[in-house]
Amino acid sequence: GKYFFKNAGDSKYMNGKTGSASVPSTGATLTWLATGQYNIVSNGITMHTEGHSEGAGESGNIVSWGGSANSCSSWYLLTAEAPGTTGTVATNYNYKNNGTVWESETKNQQINTPYAAPTTALGADAASLQGYGLVRASQNNINVLCTPNNELPFNLEEEWNEDGAWYNVTLKGSYLFYDENATYIALNKSSVDENDKNAFAFAFIGNPYKGYKIVNYAAGEGKILSSSTTMSGAQGGSTFPVLKDEVTLPGDHNVYWIATKSPNATNGFYLHQKGYANNRMNSRDNKLAYWTGGADNGSTFLVTEGSIEKAGDTTAIKEIADGYSEQEQTIYDLQGRKIERITAKGIYIINGKKTVVE
Repeated sequence: GKYFFKNAGDSKYMNGKTGSASVPSTGATLTWLATGQYNIVSNGITMHTEGHSEGAGESGNIVSWGGSANSCSSWYLLTAEAPGTTGTVATNYNYKNNGTVWESETKNQQINTPYAAPTTALGADAASLQGYGLVRASQNNINVLCTPNNELPFNLEEEWNEDGAWYNVTLKGSYLFYDENATYIALNKSSVDENDKNAFAFAFIGNPYKGYKIVNYAAGEGKILSSSTTMSGAQGGSTFPVLKDEVTLPGDHNVYWIATKSPNATNGFYLHQKGYANNRMNSRDNKLAYWTGGADNGSTFLVTEGSIEKAGDTTAIKEIADGYSEQEQTIYDLQGRKIERITAKGIYIINGKKTVVE
C-alpha cells in the first residue's frame, strides 16, 4: 500500500509538500514513541525537520536530532489510497474507554483526507486521530480512545442496580425527591425524610460520552428524569423536569444529561440536557426548572451518599391498639432513643429489627 510520513511536531509531510511523501532510504527503522508516533532512524540519524517549519526556509531539510513524542523528531506513518483517488466513504467511529465502546457514530468523508475530528459535544476527551492515516476507500472502522474530562463527584452505573451507588442530591440546599403526583419537583426539603428515604435516592446511569440517565429508587426502574427540550417561561423557568416513563417519552424530551464542573462549590456540578448546553437545570421559585441565561449557584448540584430501603428489609406492623403492640417490645426511634410506647407512624427499631409502623 501507499504510506505517508507526517511530522507530529509541525504537521508537515516528508518531502515538504502537503499531500505527498516519500519513504526513507532502505535500512531505516521505526522506533515506537506513543500512539501512532515513531522516530525514523537511518544510518544512525534520527530524522528531524530543520527549522520546525517544513525545513529551513524553502529547502525543506531533514536533519539529525533526537526527540520524543509530539516533537519534530516524531512521525506518523499514515496509510492512504493512491494519489488522485477521490470519492466519499462512510467511516464508523467507536468511542471507547477501558475496552468498552461507549457509543458509535458514522461520518461520510472524502477519501485521502484526514479523519474528521471526533464529536466534541460530550463529557470526554477523545484521543487525536492524526495517527490513523488518511481515509481509505474501503469501509473504515476507527476505535477512538476516550477519557472523561470531568472529575465527577458520583459513581456511574451501567444499568439499574439496587446494590449500586445511590445519592441524595441538593440544589441550593434543598433535597430533590420523588412525588408521583407532582407536576414539578418542589425544592422545599432541607433534610432527607428517613421515613421515605427511597424518594430521596437518585442514581446516574450511563457514561461521560453518552451522558447519564438520572433515576430515582422510589420511582422505580423505567422512570428517568426528563423534560421537553423546548424551554417555556422566562429563560426556561416554566419547564419542569420530573421522573417519567422512558418508553413513553415524547419525542422532544431528553433521555440523557451531561455534567460539567461548577466553580461555585467544591464538588459542585451543573447538569444540562445532552445536545442543549444552555438548558441547565436551575432552582426557579423553589421549583426544579431551568435557567438558559447562564450558570451560577442556582444551577450548582451537590451529592452526598444516600441509602435505600429494599423490600423485605423491614417488617410492617399493621395494627397497633392504643399505641402498643400485642407483646412486650424493646423499642428505639431512629435517633437511638429508647421509648416506652409507639404513638405515631414511622420507622422504629423493635427488638433489634427495623420495623415500619403503619
